[in-house]
Amino acid sequence: MRAKVKGELLTGEYLFHVTHVDDGWSDSPDQDKEFYFIKLDNGRLTIQPTNRISFIDASFIVNDKMPELKLSDTIYSCE
Repeated sequence: MRAKVKGELLTGEYLFHVTHVDDGWSDSPDQDKEFYFIKLDNGRLTIQPTNRISFIDASFIVNDKMPELKLSDTIYSCE
């Protein structure tokens, strides 16, 4: 797994992730919903939101750049 920390791309091992439930964060589409806990190769732990990490699968992706994601700012609801 790669994570961008202060502008630098670092690699590490995925440990687990957590998510918000029934609060203001989970109801707002422009906020990240999950946080990934990653043990970096330099021995440190980082907790990154969804839009700050990318998974690499060499059989599928051949790109060294981290994709720039546009977050949705629209709230949908049904009546």
